[in-house]
Amino acid sequence: MSDYRRDHGVTADLHLHSDVSDGVCSPEELARRLSQQHAEFASLTDHESIDGLEAFSKALEGYGITGITGTEISAQYQSAEVHLLVYGFDPQLESLQRCFHGNEHAQRVIDAAHEAGGIIFLAHPLQTGWDEKTLASAVHDLAEAGLDGIEAFYKPYTKQIQDQLAALADRYGLLTCGGSDCHTLSDIPGITMPADRWKQFSRALGSNRRVQEPRSAKPAESPVPLHWRRLLFGIVLPSMLVITAFLVLIFGVLIPKMEELLIESRREMTAELTNSAWSILNDYDRLVREGSMDLASAQDAAVERIRRMRYGSEGKDYFWITDMHPVMVMHPYRSDLEGRDLTDFTDPQGVRLFVEFVEEVKRRSSGYVSYVWQWQDDPDRMEAKESYIRGFAPWGWIIGTGLYVDDLYREIEAVTGRAVDI
Repeated sequence: MSDYRRDHGVTADLHLHSDVSDGVCSPEELARRLSQQHAEFASLTDHESIDGLEAFSKALEGYGITGITGTEISAQYQSAEVHLLVYGFDPQLESLQRCFHGNEHAQRVIDAAHEAGGIIFLAHPLQTGWDEKTLASAVHDLAEAGLDGIEAFYKPYTKQIQDQLAALADRYGLLTCGGSDCHTLSDIPGITMPADRWKQFSRALGSNRRVQEPRSAKPAESPVPLHWRRLLFGIVLPSMLVITAFLVLIFGVLIPKMEELLIESRREMTAELTNSAWSILNDYDRLVREGSMDLASAQDAAVERIRRMRYGSEGKDYFWITDMHPVMVMHPYRSDLEGRDLTDFTDPQGVRLFVEFVEEVKRRSSGYVSYVWQWQDDPDRMEAKESYIRGFAPWGWIIGTGLYVDDLYREIEAVTGRAVDI
């Protein structure tokens, strides 16, 4: 296990929905979005369907992401509907597909999942509506019936709730899994699972592969004497020329190109994230135009939805909103600025960043602005940042998110380091 994975966990998403069921993205688009989040493992869990698995698996291969067969099945348990996630099953076997009508009892679905060679988990345990005592009793009974685990690391839940669900799983000797339950463009796929939890899941899935034993070493042969001229001109000089050419290629061409592509990729990702959040404003504005909501209610709902949106390896990257004055409409980590006139607000280098946002939107309607800002939720740490902003003309708002330059160059250094090792 790499040092990074051991320290930071595994980026995966074991709960995703495509347009094959009730999602809005195709399996191929989901795979592309996962690659932007640097996911290592993923499972498409369309409701009562496996039709998207083949396209999803092929798309994941192109991004170097490991795919796991999956589906989500609705079942009945004690007069309540529960959702069950099944992984690692053989899609050619029909035993599990017979449960795709949603009327089976949970015990029957558990048996069918095991018959198909899969492992089965209780999805988003708190969505059942049970109180804490009822949930614990249900998990105990389902574990007795063969349930393999629960979806403790469900992305919409808080860290505290995720830890409580993980403790509940441990109480009954169950595994844990995690996912985003991604359905829409505003849902950001990917979640970080603790490395030890992932390792337990992986073992249960049967993904560990046996390492081939090394072959017996051949007896050492007597060295053949070489004339020094033959050694110098026939081996050493050609080898040095090849090595020199290789180093020039790496440091003069490949590494600068990789840095350029990486910077461009991260900038495009920032723009796409902002556009996804912008689409939420557009959706609520459409409800206002249709007469389904009044303007104030729509704006409040949109603000609170975007306030809770997070992404990034630690789930701390965020979005903010100002108006065109500029006045802060919403900032999840700087609520003290909300409602304040930011015309004279400057960063430590004297940049009137919020005025720059307004000017950029006036010029191009969207674009990038560089400045210095606090590191995520740490007000005592200031870092260089570049944000992509986009104006929302119907409400006179500006929405944006950014990438920290230090983060970007650490990633570049890691790529450069791997190239040097090669």
